[in-house]
This record gives sequence, C-alpha cells and structure tokens, in this order.
Amino acid sequence: MVLLQAMQRKEKGFLVVDTHAGSGFYDLRSAEAKQSAEASINLLPAIVTQDASAPVTESGALQLYMTTLDSLRRAATLTNGYPGSPVWSLSQLRPQDRMVCFEVQPAEHRQLEKNLAKLAKALSTQSLARIKTRCADGYAELAAWLPPIERRALILIDPPYENSDQDYKAIATALTTIMSRFSQAVIALWYPIKHRADTERALGRLLSSLSTCKGLAQTPESLRCELWRHPCDSKVGLNGSGMLVINPPWQVEECLRASLPSLYAALDERGTGGWQVIGTPQ
Repeated sequence: MVLLQAMQRKEKGFLVVDTHAGSGFYDLRSAEAKQSAEASINLLPAIVTQDASAPVTESGALQLYMTTLDSLRRAATLTNGYPGSPVWSLSQLRPQDRMVCFEVQPAEHRQLEKNLAKLAKALSTQSLARIKTRCADGYAELAAWLPPIERRALILIDPPYENSDQDYKAIATALTTIMSRFSQAVIALWYPIKHRADTERALGRLLSSLSTCKGLAQTPESLRCELWRHPCDSKVGLNGSGMLVINPPWQVEECLRASLPSLYAALDERGTGGWQVIGTPQ
C-alpha cells in the first residue's frame, strides 16, 4: 500500500509486475497462516486508532491499510481472508496504471483469475481491464515487459523460499535483468527472517550484485524494512519478515518509520521481537 500510494504521487501511470502472484486471497484460519504472523492481522483493528485524515506519509498509512483491508474482505465475502499483492494492487490501480501477474502453478493461476474477477465486480472497478495474468515463470518473463511503455514500474518479488539458496540465486539473476533493462524500476522484494546471520549474508550478496550490474552509472539506493515477533536466531521457524526496496520512492522511508511502531505493537503482544528500517547510508 505504501509503495502504491507513493508511486501515485505522480500523475503519470506505471506498470506493476507481480512475479509470484499466488491465488490472490488466503484464509487466515488455515494451519499455515496460524504458524506465522499473518493470522495476527485480526488484532490490528482494535489497536490501530490513527487519524484517518492523516496523510499516508505519516500516521495515516495504517488507517488506510485497515480501511482497504476491510473493503477487500467485504468484497470477497471472507471475514478471515487476507488479500495477496495482486488484490491490493487491483484495488488501487488508476485508469493510467497497468499490472501483469505471473503464477507458475496452474491451479493457483486459475484461482487468481477467479478472485480478481470477483473482486473487480464487487468493487465496481474497471481495473480488471488493465490487468493481465500469465501462467508462467515470472522471472523468465521479466525481460519481455521491461522497459514498460509508461517508463515507470513497480516490481513485486515474493518467492516461496522453499530452497533459500536457490531462491536467492534466482533473485540475484532477476535483479540483474531488471537493472540492465530498466534501472529506474522500483523493486520490492519480500524475504523471511529465520536466522539473522543467514539473512544478512543473503541480502549482502544481493546488494553487492547490484553494484556490479553493467551499464549502471551508480549503485541504486535501497531500503530495508523488517518486523520480527520472535528473536531472530530462535528455532521457531519464521521469526519475522522483511522487505528490500530498490529505488525507494520519496518519503517511503519516513512513512515506514512512522507506521512500524504501531504495527509492531499490534502484532507482537509478547514483546519478544522488534523492527527496523535501514536506508542507504548517505
């Protein structure tokens, strides 16, 4: 939401590329959701009491998030549902914006198409006409969509991390492809926090790979945003998660620093975790 809103501060349209779109909506009552922080999203309405009139760059970001979440749940008739990135994007697309979603699993792709169609109808939006879905490997298709005709792009990367080493290698290749074809792209990479040392090592390699991309006049700026509910070296499994943003839009860092304390307080009722935002050193 924060990135979409930031991109829309400019009137000119942009392309959203979702490399791992999934099915678009998820049940928070599932066993998988209960093992992670996702199920705790139901705690937020009672805790987040920010002023809805506040600008999105300040304390209003979480209120906007909760308002949109409520409208999407109603549209999907899923009280305990949680929207994936394609659904969030669909709800925010303007007439000048486009999106392409990739999902390699045929069953997930079919469900994605159904969910997007259902929500577009419920929300009475024409956004679906500007969305394409492809049952394909998002990494393999990146080059064909870059540079976009709009000359602006937000690329969302959210792999399964079933094999972390292989996933991070694939991500590094994808980043090189993106930077070589459209270095101005805003890239948002989600990653799990299971063991702090492993996370730091993997992210360090990714950022180092950016500095060696051919054709770049300088290494792009980056921003890390993390929240964890358990100590980062505990053996719980998924201790937390983070987002690495390449070429972060203006004021995104300030917005995250203003919003994360309340989000952390809502999700980590036991106080065993933490949060941080790390920008590119000036």
